[in-house]
Amino acid sequence: MPPSPGGDRTRWHSLDLDDVIELAQTDQHRGLNDDEIAERLRQFGANALVTMGKHPWYRVLARQFADVLVIILFLAALISLLLGDLGDAITILVIVVFNGTLAVPILAVPELYKYWHSHRSSLASVSTNSD
Repeated sequence: MPPSPGGDRTRWHSLDLDDVIELAQTDQHRGLNDDEIAERLRQFGANALVTMGKHPWYRVLARQFADVLVIILFLAALISLLLGDLGDAITILVIVVFNGTLAVPILAVPELYKYWHSHRSSLASVSTNSD
């Protein structure tokens, strides 16, 4: 078997079935035998996604406010405050803080992130299937 069937640049999704079978050096009906499975596991490792590490909540929160548009909104709130329009300043700040804190529980807790990501993926597949 080659070091990496097709290399990292192979666009597997765009290949015909026969090309994939040839590149992967397998059989369409029998698959791989136990020896070949063990060899490929040793050579390439398990076919598993890398899990995300847990991010501390305060880092996630800080990242939410490190956006250009959020900084512009903070400046708008400051200008409103300096011009004496306390109501607008408070409204802008409440919305920015609320928006920034929405993602903290989802992104800081891996279980919530997995649920959110799978839910978002299922919604995407439903919308593409309905077209």
